[in-house]
Amino acid sequence: AWRAAMAVLVPSAAREPKLAKWLLHQMTGECEIARILRGQPCHVWQMSREVARSLHHSTMMADVRRIVFVEAVAKYDGFDVRCIATMVADHKHLSLKDPQIARLLPCLEDLKRANCCVA
Repeated sequence: AWRAAMAVLVPSAAREPKLAKWLLHQMTGECEIARILRGQPCHVWQMSREVARSLHHSTMMADVRRIVFVEAVAKYDGFDVRCIATMVADHKHLSLKDPQIARLLPCLEDLKRANCCVA
């Protein structure tokens, strides 16, 4: 029965990214950032790209998005990676000792370097 429901919902989920995120959250019990960070055993550039996309489109983490994509570029000095990781962990109810947060740090370092290149 759930396969039939997914067959109907998946095409509409492709048109509605928020619906897709909600469905995945309901099925896995994890937020998008946690799913991205869990997906690879070690840091790869695709993970950084997906974290950047997730942060850029997040309405819940507007303060993080503002710091990472607006203020850091405007100030030319980047952002504090550990501070942003703490903010993400707080928003997503993750422990700072969680291995996923350890995988987030290199992603944020990549974003910081990319911001310096853009600025």
